[in-house]
Amino acid sequence: SGAFGACLMHEPALVAECVAAMVAAVRVPVTVKMRIGVVSAGAGDLQEAVAGFSERDAESLWGFVGSVRDAGCQAAVVHARKAVLGELSPKENREVPPLRFDVVRRLKVDFPALPVVVNGGLRLPGMVLDALAWCDGVMLGREAYHRPYLLAELHCALNSGAGEMPTREAHLARMERYVARELARGEPLAAITRHMLGLYSGEPGARDFRRTLSEGARVLGAGVELLRQAIPAAPRV
Repeated sequence: SGAFGACLMHEPALVAECVAAMVAAVRVPVTVKMRIGVVSAGAGDLQEAVAGFSERDAESLWGFVGSVRDAGCQAAVVHARKAVLGELSPKENREVPPLRFDVVRRLKVDFPALPVVVNGGLRLPGMVLDALAWCDGVMLGREAYHRPYLLAELHCALNSGAGEMPTREAHLARMERYVARELARGEPLAAITRHMLGLYSGEPGARDFRRTLSEGARVLGAGVELLRQAIPAAPRV
């Protein structure tokens, strides 16, 4: 009961058994998402245990990765933070423990044949490019959802021939066709627009954009015109 998530890093043999069973049952690659370690509440100096990375920590992480690799895991997706069990909330566990990209980098050096994907705190294109210089890939989670324009920035940063980066307004124009098609199928407008609220995150007018979309999508009969109405006015010079 409750044996899921980061606490399973305490059970490398069990995780390896699960990986082997999945590898035998499916034809798609099996990967494992993990932290660089786990710390239980009441573990002495909690702050030091969370921030540090001892030889014992390394032995545990390397042993865990080796076990799942030998069981058939085809990539390790590593959140570069420890998880604190029984002390921090899930949200706090995503933000409070310090990022230790150096640990993930060491892991990649010692497991050169295993694809290693790094996750955690990658909020800017430059940070992603720096990580890709030493790891096999990056995982973006909430940042890509809350600030989706980051994906356009990354596309241009990673593809020198991509040309000029499309504007947010150009993305909205493309979304109009999708919205029209989905509305014709009976999909509620709010079910689509709620995933677009972060498009102008960090830009002037972002709050008005979110409010217009979230409130307007609930109005009976609202359609694709809402996307154009929500575009923030150009700031006055």
